Amino acid sequence: MSKVYLVTGANSGVGKDACRQLALLDDTKKVYLCARSEEKAKKAIADLVSSTSTIDGNKLQAHHFDPNESKQDIIRKTVKSLPEDFFHGVILNAGSRGALTPSGPNNVTPIAQVNVIGHVHLVDGLLAAGKIGTKKGDDSFKSRVVYIGSETAKGGGAAKSPGLGEKSEQDICSILNGDYYKNAEEKDDTDGNTAYGAVKGVGTLYFSGFGRAHPETYTVTVSPGGTAGTEFLSNNSDAFGGPFVAFLAKYVVIPVLLLTGFFHKLEVGAKRYVDAVVGKENGFEFETGTFVASKRGVSGSLSDQAKTSGPEGIVYGDIDKQDMVYNMIQNTYA
Repeated sequence: MSKVYLVTGANSGVGKDACRQLALLDDTKKVYLCARSEEKAKKAIADLVSSTSTIDGNKLQAHHFDPNESKQDIIRKTVKSLPEDFFHGVILNAGSRGALTPSGPNNVTPIAQVNVIGHVHLVDGLLAAGKIGTKKGDDSFKSRVVYIGSETAKGGGAAKSPGLGEKSEQDICSILNGDYYKNAEEKDDTDGNTAYGAVKGVGTLYFSGFGRAHPETYTVTVSPGGTAGTEFLSNNSDAFGGPFVAFLAKYVVIPVLLLTGFFHKLEVGAKRYVDAVVGKENGFEFETGTFVASKRGVSGSLSDQAKTSGPEGIVYGDIDKQDMVYNMIQNTYA
């Protein structure tokens, strides 16, 4: 089978390396590298071709997708401009941090817009266009939708647990639109890592609910884990105390964590994505709707978080909570 994949946030870091790994697979026909500008995607392709002698550049295609431009009509144009009729796998990797105040067409925080709402609209558009789901002529095959989660959603690394199990539908909505953070000085869960983890947790619950609502897809959330070598710190330096702190983290702290085994290399984090979007052929056996992250810490072997991470993990296996978040986002933002 010749497979076609789409990866968002593909111009750098883990998304870019996932495209490299997918392009090296024999049964890959095409990988669409989606970035906020087509020029960035084209540069990423040029970098991959020049740095990987065995890669076939004809397998890589640049495409524009900016989750900040997330109005339904714009998303539908983006989907229609994709020349493929069907995608075997989609990796929803684009993400960033930002202000905790609402902005943009959907009146949500930049964190929520890029990490959740933009991808909700993209997947809905692909589904409505018949570009994901069950492949015509082969009812046994389902598109694999991989939402990129975070260890921070379970309170991993420097983040505190976002405590989503205790939060109501109104709380979840207020996390997305920023109301939850209006009195930040009165809260102990509004640091950058925890706020990011809360949004990633909401996205995880949404796509678990999506997977059950759309059994014609296989949908799973995968955390890349503690990954060195990404551009995330430099691209979001304000969320980490400014450029100097981000510089120290990137060039001092993270290399130490890599040497001690607390973090892993870029290609290891990217392989988590690739294994999930390829599936059983790469030994990925987790059920649809699962949140897959590090079993311990932020690196090492993977596990179903609902089964291994205690009370916080149980939240991600809560079908009622999944349905609540899925229906709220569909009714409010879709």
